[in-house]
Amino acid sequence: MPVYYGVSGKARLVTKGYYGVNGKSELIIGNNEVPSGYIQYKYIYKTHNDSYIYIPTTINTFTQIICNFAIKSDGTTKPIGNLFYSSQYYASIDSGACYIVKASSKYTSNALNEKQEYTINLTKNTNGDCYFNNAKIFTNIETFSSNSYIEILDSGIAKTLYISGLELYNLNTQKSLLRLIPCVKINSNIAGFYDTVSKQFYDNSSSYVSDYTIQCTNSL
Repeated sequence: MPVYYGVSGKARLVTKGYYGVNGKSELIIGNNEVPSGYIQYKYIYKTHNDSYIYIPTTINTFTQIICNFAIKSDGTTKPIGNLFYSSQYYASIDSGACYIVKASSKYTSNALNEKQEYTINLTKNTNGDCYFNNAKIFTNIETFSSNSYIEILDSGIAKTLYISGLELYNLNTQKSLLRLIPCVKINSNIAGFYDTVSKQFYDNSSSYVSDYTIQCTNSL
């Protein structure tokens, strides 16, 4: 919903706006990938070790997964946990490195820098080429049964993994399956992902911890 303010008797469109959160200014106006009723943010993360986001979808040999993320220590514990998991597809952080798996193919990165953005591109094309930060890590075109879900931030230590976006793309049909944007639902103040493909909002999936264990931020 556009926001205006008066200047010399004329309405002027507000293109950017900020408010204070924990002593920092957070951008609340100027993002436009989520509809009215949501506030878009740069990153999503969890504040409780047992929380995660579960999303029904279809993942198979020709599903491309693109995940943009950053890591940082919570002050006492190094970053650890799964960025995403779906049976034979997953990416996790441990001992400062990123572990990426597709079926029998595995890749381990060098130690990652904290507060730096990285990109995983799993199955970039129908040849099965997979990339980490624009460098090819392996090629895998093995055929296996389709998975019916993806779990995001489903294990590990809270406040150490930060995802700025995740997209699933069907290379055969050339259509997006999911395109997830970190955001907060305004009327409930609950954080989660808005899927621009299905037009659905996904938040914490665990029944034994509060919905507020998933949060969003614009800075690390």
